Amino acid sequence: MFAESNTGGSMVKSTLRTVKKVKVLTERAMQSKAERAAPVSSYAKAGLVHMVGKFDKLEEQLAKFTGQEGGHARDDRADAFAWPIYLYVIPKRRNAGAAGRQRGMEDAAAEE
Repeated sequence: MFAESNTGGSMVKSTLRTVKKVKVLTERAMQSKAERAAPVSSYAKAGLVHMVGKFDKLEEQLAKFTGQEGGHARDDRADAFAWPIYLYVIPKRRNAGAAGRQRGMEDAAAEE
C-alpha cells in the first residue's frame, strides 16, 4: 500500500494496520499534483498507461484535471492514480537507456 505523508500519512498507516497487517510505503510530496501528473499524462497519451475495470469517478476527475492550485479534494482520485506511476514507472523508463549505455561502456572497458 502507498500513502502520501504530507497530510495524514501516519493516520492512514495506523488505520490500515488496525484492519490488516500490511506494509505501507509513504512518500512526502515535494512537488505539486500538476508536476506529478505531467509525465503520467504523457505516458497515458502515448498508450503506455492502461486501466482495467470501470472507474467513472476517476475518469471524470482525470478529464477535468487542470493542475490549478487548490484542487486538494477535487483531484484526490487523479492524484492517487498518478502517484504510483510517477514513483515507480517513470524513473525506471527514464533511466533504462542510460543504464544500458553505461553497462555497454563497462563491457567495452573490460574487453580492453
